[in-house]
Amino acid sequence: MVGIKRISGNREGVAGAIATIFILLIVISFINLYLVGYVPVYMKSQEYSHMQELYGQFSSLQIQSYNLESGKWHYPLTTTLVLGTQGAAPFASPTQGQLSFSPSAFSMSISYPLGLPLAMPTCQHDFYENFTGTSSNKVGIHATFSPDKNNSFYSVQGSGPANSENPIYYVPQNSSVCYIINSSWVQSDDFDVFVGGNGGPVLNNFTLMVFLYGNNDIIDFTGQGSNQTIWYVSYGAYNQVFDGNNPCGFQFNGKNDKGYIQDYGAHDTAPFGWPQFQTVEQYDTVSGSLAAQVSNRYYTPQSVIYQGGGIILAQGGQSYFLNGPEIKAVNSSSSGASVTLNLVSLIGQNFSAAGNGPVSLSTSYFSNNSVVVGQYRGLNRINVLDLTIRSDYALAWASYLQHSLSSLQNVTEDPGIAFVGNGCIDMSGGGGPAPNPPPPGGGPSPPGGGSGGMHYVTWGAYSLTVSNNTVELTLFNIAFLSLEVGTLQTSVY
Repeated sequence: MVGIKRISGNREGVAGAIATIFILLIVISFINLYLVGYVPVYMKSQEYSHMQELYGQFSSLQIQSYNLESGKWHYPLTTTLVLGTQGAAPFASPTQGQLSFSPSAFSMSISYPLGLPLAMPTCQHDFYENFTGTSSNKVGIHATFSPDKNNSFYSVQGSGPANSENPIYYVPQNSSVCYIINSSWVQSDDFDVFVGGNGGPVLNNFTLMVFLYGNNDIIDFTGQGSNQTIWYVSYGAYNQVFDGNNPCGFQFNGKNDKGYIQDYGAHDTAPFGWPQFQTVEQYDTVSGSLAAQVSNRYYTPQSVIYQGGGIILAQGGQSYFLNGPEIKAVNSSSSGASVTLNLVSLIGQNFSAAGNGPVSLSTSYFSNNSVVVGQYRGLNRINVLDLTIRSDYALAWASYLQHSLSSLQNVTEDPGIAFVGNGCIDMSGGGGPAPNPPPPGGGPSPPGGGSGGMHYVTWGAYSLTVSNNTVELTLFNIAFLSLEVGTLQTSVY
């Protein structure tokens, strides 16, 4: 009988194979534990640390900007931003970051009235006076202001057959310079208006317009000349008291031997032929946006943005200020308030870079513009400030300004906010969506309503009005800084 023959009598090979399998299972388990447990925790820690580092670096940039502005330093200061995070080699690649700068991605336009409104408030009188006159060497009128010269303004404009022999000009009493009419607005001092040169012929006809703005002034018009002249007022000097809020226009019409004064203050609009004294807006624009986008894989992707002197954090379609621009708001009296805005405008070339590693930013002071709103600027005591903001993060600006000004009792806010993008939200109190406003400066309106790519929103015009126009409302200071971005130094981990 033949028995079954064993294939092999060596049991060591079987044991070795089993051991190898167990070792592989242990290695795979450790790798799985590393990937599932350690790598996410490590990468979360890296992403968290990087975001905190980025916040600090942007805060350093903000402080540096204010130091440059306060010291008026024209030499550059350098700040370093680090893009991206370390990876967990070899299983997790580094997180990439992107840095971009655009001088036009953000703009804040600040406007405030400088001139007089087109409609003229009612003055105290409508009256006519007769003039008598003869040929004289020099004819004209003399005007004196009292008592508030520091807050009074006048403009003189005239027309007629003036030539080298018959100039029409005026002379402020604090100056020896003769100004040919038409004049610009002038801070008040007593002034003379003359028609005709020394020895020149009497004008057959001419029109002289004097537009005055004063604060509780008494303005005396008297004849000026060597004899009974064209501008001799037969009833003597005419005194007109002006309310600071009621500018009045006077037109003097002269014929060869007589004329009249007519008060045009009761008209809603300037008479035909008058210069149109409309409200003139002064614009100052803050611009420039520096943004760092971090494509986090374990945390929500975030962007840190430096705009207008403030630092914005954006994530998940929401945005808010981490450190806002300097805005101080206090009730300065029972009827007024004081608001201070310290803003930064960035000037430079468009730049964009993506990668992992440090990048340097070089900033230097360029110039600044400061305006005290609530004091006299030009002709008016300004008590209205309009802000128009175009930004991808307009909601952050709206919330920050409203929060900063919420403690004021004497400032009227008129947000007039319309957000354009995924749906249209009207926060000005109207019913239903607001219409799509055009971008500042004209151009096509942005896409509105419905779904689809929202690339920017517009917020404006936001008006601040103080209750009492004798109290300072706002000081805003804009520092213009030049920004240069260095080469991204890519790091390999």
